[in-house]
Amino acid sequence: MKQSELQKSCILIIDDELRVAELISDIVKESGLSVHIVTHFDQVATALEKYSPAIVFLDMNLGTHSGMEVLDLMAKANSQARIILMTGMDDSALEPGRKKAKRLQLNLESNLGKPFAIEDVEACLQAALDKH
Repeated sequence: MKQSELQKSCILIIDDELRVAELISDIVKESGLSVHIVTHFDQVATALEKYSPAIVFLDMNLGTHSGMEVLDLMAKANSQARIILMTGMDDSALEPGRKKAKRLQLNLESNLGKPFAIEDVEACLQAALDKH
Protein backbone atom coordinates (compact mmCIF):
# COMPACT_ATOMS: atom_id res chain seq x y z
CA MET A 1 0.00 0.00 0.00
CA LYS A 2 1.40 3.40 -0.93
CA GLN A 3 1.85 6.10 1.68
CA SER A 4 -0.98 8.14 0.09
CA GLU A 5 -3.31 5.13 0.35
CA LEU A 6 -2.28 4.56 3.96
CA GLN A 7 -3.09 8.15 4.81
CA LYS A 8 -6.66 7.49 3.67
CA SER A 9 -6.88 4.41 5.85
CA CYS A 10 -6.33 4.35 9.56
CA ILE A 11 -4.68 2.74 12.50
CA LEU A 12 -6.97 1.25 15.13
CA ILE A 13 -5.79 0.94 18.72
CA ILE A 14 -7.75 -1.50 20.87
CA ASP A 15 -6.75 -1.17 24.50
CA ASP A 16 -8.78 -0.74 27.68
CA GLU A 17 -6.05 1.49 29.13
CA LEU A 18 -6.81 4.89 27.63
CA ARG A 19 -3.46 6.41 28.63
CA VAL A 20 -1.59 3.65 26.78
CA ALA A 21 -3.83 3.99 23.74
CA GLU A 22 -3.36 7.75 23.69
CA LEU A 23 0.43 7.40 23.87
CA ILE A 24 0.43 5.03 20.89
CA SER A 25 -1.97 7.36 19.10
CA ASP A 26 0.37 10.34 19.58
CA ILE A 27 3.28 8.33 18.14
CA VAL A 28 1.24 7.15 15.15
CA LYS A 29 -0.11 10.64 14.41
CA GLU A 30 3.47 11.87 14.00
CA SER A 31 3.59 9.64 10.88
CA GLY A 32 0.64 11.54 9.43
CA LEU A 33 -1.77 8.63 9.76
CA SER A 34 -5.29 8.82 11.15
CA VAL A 35 -5.90 6.98 14.37
CA HIS A 36 -8.97 5.70 16.18
CA ILE A 37 -9.03 4.34 19.71
CA VAL A 38 -11.38 1.70 21.05
CA THR A 39 -11.36 1.10 24.80
CA HIS A 40 -14.38 -1.20 25.15
CA PHE A 41 -14.89 -4.59 23.56
CA ASP A 42 -18.45 -3.76 22.56
CA GLN A 43 -17.09 -1.03 20.22
CA VAL A 44 -14.68 -3.29 18.32
CA ALA A 45 -16.97 -4.79 15.65
CA THR A 46 -18.37 -1.37 14.74
CA ALA A 47 -14.89 0.18 14.57
CA LEU A 48 -13.59 -2.63 12.33
CA GLU A 49 -16.48 -2.12 9.95
CA LYS A 50 -16.47 1.68 10.03
CA TYR A 51 -12.72 2.29 9.69
CA SER A 52 -11.37 -0.80 7.86
CA PRO A 53 -8.01 -0.25 9.57
CA ALA A 54 -4.71 -0.93 7.82
CA ILE A 55 -3.00 -1.68 11.13
CA VAL A 56 -4.41 -2.74 14.51
CA PHE A 57 -2.58 -2.43 17.83
CA LEU A 58 -4.38 -5.04 19.94
CA ASP A 59 -4.04 -5.44 23.69
CA MET A 60 -4.60 -9.08 24.58
CA ASN A 61 -6.15 -8.25 27.97
CA LEU A 62 -9.21 -6.04 27.65
CA GLY A 63 -10.55 -6.22 31.17
CA THR A 64 -13.53 -8.57 31.05
CA HIS A 65 -12.72 -9.60 27.47
CA SER A 66 -9.71 -10.93 25.67
CA GLY A 67 -7.83 -10.07 22.54
CA MET A 68 -8.66 -13.61 21.44
CA GLU A 69 -12.28 -12.49 21.07
CA VAL A 70 -11.14 -9.52 18.99
CA LEU A 71 -9.22 -11.87 16.69
CA ASP A 72 -12.48 -13.77 16.14
CA LEU A 73 -14.23 -10.49 15.26
CA MET A 74 -11.43 -9.56 12.89
CA ALA A 75 -11.71 -12.90 11.10
CA LYS A 76 -15.49 -12.56 10.87
CA ALA A 77 -15.02 -9.07 9.36
CA ASN A 78 -12.45 -10.45 6.88
CA SER A 79 -9.99 -7.87 8.17
CA GLN A 80 -6.79 -7.48 6.17
CA ALA A 81 -5.19 -5.31 8.87
CA ARG A 82 -1.64 -5.93 10.02
CA ILE A 83 -1.96 -6.87 13.72
CA ILE A 84 0.45 -5.87 16.47
CA LEU A 85 -0.32 -7.85 19.63
CA MET A 86 0.35 -6.12 22.95
CA THR A 87 0.55 -7.34 26.51
CA GLY A 88 1.71 -6.17 29.90
CA MET A 89 2.38 -9.77 30.86
CA ASP A 90 5.22 -12.09 29.91
CA ASP A 91 5.74 -12.54 26.16
CA SER A 92 4.60 -16.15 26.48
CA ALA A 93 1.09 -14.77 27.14
CA LEU A 94 1.00 -13.79 23.47
CA GLU A 95 1.55 -17.32 22.17
CA PRO A 96 -2.15 -18.30 22.14
CA GLY A 97 -2.91 -15.10 20.21
CA ARG A 98 -0.14 -15.80 17.70
CA LYS A 99 -1.45 -19.32 17.14
CA LYS A 100 -5.04 -18.17 16.80
CA ALA A 101 -4.16 -15.40 14.34
CA LYS A 102 -2.29 -17.92 12.22
CA ARG A 103 -5.17 -20.40 12.38
CA LEU A 104 -7.65 -17.68 11.38
CA GLN A 105 -5.28 -16.57 8.58
CA LEU A 106 -5.01 -13.06 9.96
CA ASN A 107 -2.03 -10.81 9.23
CA LEU A 108 -0.04 -10.96 12.44
CA GLU A 109 2.79 -8.46 12.24
CA SER A 110 4.59 -8.32 15.58
CA ASN A 111 4.41 -8.10 19.35
CA LEU A 112 4.76 -5.16 21.67
CA GLY A 113 5.42 -5.62 25.36
CA LYS A 114 4.21 -3.14 27.94
CA PRO A 115 5.68 -0.99 29.20
CA PHE A 116 7.28 -0.04 25.91
CA ALA A 117 9.68 2.56 24.61
CA ILE A 118 8.54 5.02 21.96
CA GLU A 119 11.15 3.51 19.65
CA ASP A 120 9.49 0.09 20.01
CA VAL A 121 6.13 1.47 18.85
CA GLU A 122 7.81 3.29 15.98
CA ALA A 123 9.63 0.11 14.91
CA CYS A 124 6.44 -2.00 14.98
CA LEU A 125 4.56 0.66 13.05
CA GLN A 126 7.29 1.04 10.43
CA ALA A 127 7.54 -2.73 9.91
CA ALA A 128 3.78 -2.91 9.35
CA LEU A 129 3.85 0.07 6.98
CA ASP A 130 6.72 -1.47 5.01
CA LYS A 131 4.64 -4.60 4.38
CA HIS A 132 1.82 -2.54 2.90
